Amino acid sequence: TLLYMHAKELFEVGPGAANLCKLGQLLMVDVFLNNSDRIKAKCWDNDGNGGNVLVHGGTFEAGAGRGHGTQDEPSIIPIDSVVTALKPSAPTTFFEKYHSRVQTFLEELCAEHCDVGNVLGGVRDFVRENTGAVLSDDALGTVRKGALDGISLISGSLDGNCIDTIIEK
Repeated sequence: TLLYMHAKELFEVGPGAANLCKLGQLLMVDVFLNNSDRIKAKCWDNDGNGGNVLVHGGTFEAGAGRGHGTQDEPSIIPIDSVVTALKPSAPTTFFEKYHSRVQTFLEELCAEHCDVGNVLGGVRDFVRENTGAVLSDDALGTVRKGALDGISLISGSLDGNCIDTIIEK
């Protein structure tokens, strides 16, 4: 699971940049699927579930202590993905509430002057609570880059107004 004894290395801005980007991409996939049971985000009322993110690699030589020996590049792997469908036709629907929260979240995320500490503070909390690692604002900026890349991958192209690309108004 994400509870990982070398979590600091997993999410450092330099060596862990690829994992920070993957975390952002994974967050966008989860937002698209309405999979609230993984990463904490502003559009959901939960704390996430670090058990739904596995760490691959990062194996150390037998007998090597922390910081010694050889290490494969660790990476994160999502498990237990779900799609939560919401009926737009039900009166005062969960769909309307979720749509509004996602729209606000994506507008803030895609803003030119995004306050990453505010928008992605849930990701910072999630990583700290599950690994003990504290993500800096620079690290959250890398998560944001991954999230924007994820939006681009999901939508097929990022045309400058990613909100219209992802959410029909």
